[in-house]
Amino acid sequence: MRHNYAGDQGDYTKYALLNQLAGDGQLVVGINWYLTEHHENNADGGVRPHLEKPGEWEHLDTPLLTRMVDVFREVAADDRRVQLLHDLQMLHGVKTQPVAPVFFDDPLPTGGMATAARIAAREAWHRAAMAKLHASDIVFLDPDNGFEVESRGPRSKWRCKYATYAEVNDYLAAGKSVVPYQHARRMTWPVLVAKVTAEMREAGVQMASPGFVAFGDRGFFLLSRDPAQVAEMTRGALALQTRVAARVHEAREAGLACATLRITVIPGAG
Repeated sequence: MRHNYAGDQGDYTKYALLNQLAGDGQLVVGINWYLTEHHENNADGGVRPHLEKPGEWEHLDTPLLTRMVDVFREVAADDRRVQLLHDLQMLHGVKTQPVAPVFFDDPLPTGGMATAARIAAREAWHRAAMAKLHASDIVFLDPDNGFEVESRGPRSKWRCKYATYAEVNDYLAAGKSVVPYQHARRMTWPVLVAKVTAEMREAGVQMASPGFVAFGDRGFFLLSRDPAQVAEMTRGALALQTRVAARVHEAREAGLACATLRITVIPGAG
């Protein structure tokens, strides 16, 4: 996650998913932004059609979108910050729970550090995140690109853009359900999900068969050591898919403009 992404279309989908998974607010949600603050000269984070034409996007989560428009539509690009996403009115599914959602927004160590120091700092960062999110039932992880890849090993200065399998395993070992972000690669979602699942198992991640949900090219694994928890999260993703399809159908039957949002749910990935 980077500050310039805050409030973009990806944030809309991830918060809609978290609202669905949190249900009636009995689950404590923790979010680790995997925040990166190194300089990147690109236009990432500029995809915001949901803020420009909210009427065409409200079928996913109307209360969430209403609040996102209030918070982000007038914010200049240079003023975007992940802290703006800590607004509990966006997480309407959990705002009434006794313990509010917990956010970990310490930035990851980046390539500006010497390699050994960066590796040590990454471990300290992870321990701090685990401590901050210890009371969470569901932990959402938001790395820029998703799970680690072979070309970005522990010594790579770009390791900050990925979550590691060891980090996810630590959350699972602590009894958490874990929802990590995964960006699309040059393969279909079923192929990618099977590949990453096999890599997780090979790396020693102890988990039940995962679920998976994607909104276009933005995907999210649904992980737990408890198969019942994975099944519950998958049912939530399927319910969201069904609800969105029904709302799109109703809108188009009424002659209203409605953006296409492709939702892919893969239960029991192996």
